[in-house]
Amino acid sequence: APWAPSRGAVAAGPRPAGAAAARVGPGGRPPGDGSPAARLPNGTIDRLLARLGYLGGGGAKDRRTAILAFEADQGLAPTGAPSLALMSRLLTATP
Repeated sequence: APWAPSRGAVAAGPRPAGAAAARVGPGGRPPGDGSPAARLPNGTIDRLLARLGYLGGGGAKDRRTAILAFEADQGLAPTGAPSLALMSRLLTATP
């Protein structure tokens, strides 16, 4: 007789590995808006903007204005919106 899992056992199928696993939600689809996996790290973006002088102190008082100023200084298209691409640029920018 062919092998079968014992009663109550869950048969495991192939799973995505590494970073791909973090991008896949239930049913093998990317996480939806509002899910914890889809949220941007806005706190990190704010800290990076502040470290570079764009937010708080002598910089802007709100995230959108700070992002617009950073984008203008970097020659990026002005969106004023946080994104993973923006965070990547902030991580490599120097004060």
